[in-house]
Amino acid sequence: MTIETEVAALTSSTSALVTAVGVQQTAIVSAVAGFAATTATVDGLVPDADKPLSSATVTELLKYVETTELATINGLPINTGLALLIASSPTSLTSALYDSRAALRNPVSPQPIAGDALILEYLGLFQFYVSTVEPDDDETCFTANDTVTGLPYGQWRLRVPAYEWTEAHEKIEFRALEEWRDDMDTTIALLLIDYNLHH
Repeated sequence: MTIETEVAALTSSTSALVTAVGVQQTAIVSAVAGFAATTATVDGLVPDADKPLSSATVTELLKYVETTELATINGLPINTGLALLIASSPTSLTSALYDSRAALRNPVSPQPIAGDALILEYLGLFQFYVSTVEPDDDETCFTANDTVTGLPYGQWRLRVPAYEWTEAHEKIEFRALEEWRDDMDTTIALLLIDYNLHH
């Protein structure tokens, strides 16, 4: 190979290399321009802390800041971070059948609380007390057990007897009075017989 041929080949390679470098340089210039545009966009962004809020947004946000506007449960604000306790109150008047009266001893949740009332068929109006001082007689008092521990924690006590209850007791008393009168009549008759025999 002659020197002229080698010089020509080298010149051709050099020209190809210069062309390739030009292409790469164009790509680099384009990339730099794109990066500059992105940098300008990022520089133009406003941090969240510096963004302006509309009056409507501020008004709505203040509702959750002002204590006068906070939602409450039992008069206490719900944003305290403490566990919320929803207090119960005496329930409305309910009723139960006489044959289901044993269920008063094992109430289902929610358990009755002081002041709850119910009408028990044939017996009358009962009220719940958080104490166990009365004897459970299956008629005027029923002792309720705690749904968790199973231990007595209160009682249903008869407050206003039903007509059937008072009528039944009056019949019992009337029957006892009749039996007493019959016994007295028999006793008097025997005393008279005894007196006549001895006088």
